[in-house]
Amino acid sequence: MNLTLNQQQVRVPWRTVFAYGAPTVGAGYMYLLVGLYVMKFSTDVLLIAPAVMGVIFSISRVWDAISDPLVGYLSDRTV
Repeated sequence: MNLTLNQQQVRVPWRTVFAYGAPTVGAGYMYLLVGLYVMKFSTDVLLIAPAVMGVIFSISRVWDAISDPLVGYLSDRTV
């Protein structure tokens, strides 16, 4: 099946963009709280050095930067 797109660009209203993005504020805040708790727990209870926890968090961010586009590419190419 061959689909052709109309050459005319469709602009999405800013209210629609805001409505799609607004729920991520709450989710981002919850992830922030969990990350802060993990950092505090790891340094105070598990006695892991803050620098080591910083490296662990940095490695996870680098891994996300590599794996997220790859998974997105694969999911876009699947039937």
